[in-house]
Amino acid sequence: MSTETAVTVQKITQAKGIIVIDQAYGSIAICNTKLITQKLVDLMIACLDDGGFEADGHGLLSIVFRDDGFPTSEDGDQASWMFYPNSLAAVCNLRGCIELAITNTQDIDTPNSEFVSIYALVWKNILQGFFHEAHHANSFLQDGHKLWNNKDERAKEEEKADEYARTMLFKLAKTTDVEVEFSEEVSTMITKRLMEEIATVKELLPNLEKDREEDNKLARWYTSQKHMMNHGGVYYDEDEDSSDPAISLKTFKEFLHVCSGDAEDDTEWLGDTIGQQLELKQEPVNEDAHGNAVPSSVDVSTVINNDAVESYDDMPFEPDEAPVSAGFQGVSQFQQAVPAAQQPAPVMPAPANTS
Repeated sequence: MSTETAVTVQKITQAKGIIVIDQAYGSIAICNTKLITQKLVDLMIACLDDGGFEADGHGLLSIVFRDDGFPTSEDGDQASWMFYPNSLAAVCNLRGCIELAITNTQDIDTPNSEFVSIYALVWKNILQGFFHEAHHANSFLQDGHKLWNNKDERAKEEEKADEYARTMLFKLAKTTDVEVEFSEEVSTMITKRLMEEIATVKELLPNLEKDREEDNKLARWYTSQKHMMNHGGVYYDEDEDSSDPAISLKTFKEFLHVCSGDAEDDTEWLGDTIGQQLELKQEPVNEDAHGNAVPSSVDVSTVINNDAVESYDDMPFEPDEAPVSAGFQGVSQFQQAVPAAQQPAPVMPAPANTS
């Protein structure tokens, strides 16, 4: 009998670019930058600039993007984001962000989610997930002992991080360009996975016309996602049996305006932000604020037996009611030309023929 033990070794993927940014409230390393765009980097730094982290720093040493399906939750499911307090790292599972978007749009308990573009929802998961983890990082910096040792306090922190992430996303959307922009590699990942799911749904629902008539959510999902792949947009709802025009949102900002619940004519949402450049803080790095990211209130000799992961994963999709009424189109915005040297990746994949 063989005494050899079979061991499964996870292959460590090669790093795909690393940058270090001397952010005003603490230097931060961003890993695997070839998977993301400069716009995403700027939006993450804008959050750290504006998050109220002046006193003690933001509490992050690194942001890592992965395209290999990790990290995962304790039960083995893919997580979209995780924060590791011991290493002060926020880690994004890009495949997890994609799977979460598909799951949310097909969720039978979430009205109208099937009409939201997978591309838009992946982008939302990436942005809002980072803002959520940034709140965790600063909270562990401020109240490390309390959060390490008290599950109730960590549950409260999850709620606070959810609200902070929503507020930050809406705040940035009102003042700067937050439109969808993926690297070519991630755009390809999303398109491939979406086309696989479209093919799967088509097999499950061979009689799509009948299923649409019977108000089948998957049939509506199929129709809307195919339309947006071919024609663009972030939200599309067409009732083929109605004379009313289709409800269609073309920009991510319009979608966030609806998610916010703010009035259609709220002037804070009506500015033209397409192409608007972020003005990031230029102050010298606050060495005293960040240091080694361990606040004086935490005994550095404390023994921590596990990494006590805090994660952003399955926050309920918004909105939980009908997102738009016919005619709500928000502000009309047009993509301004960007010099090729400044254009790192396509904003959306080119329309694909999925028929």
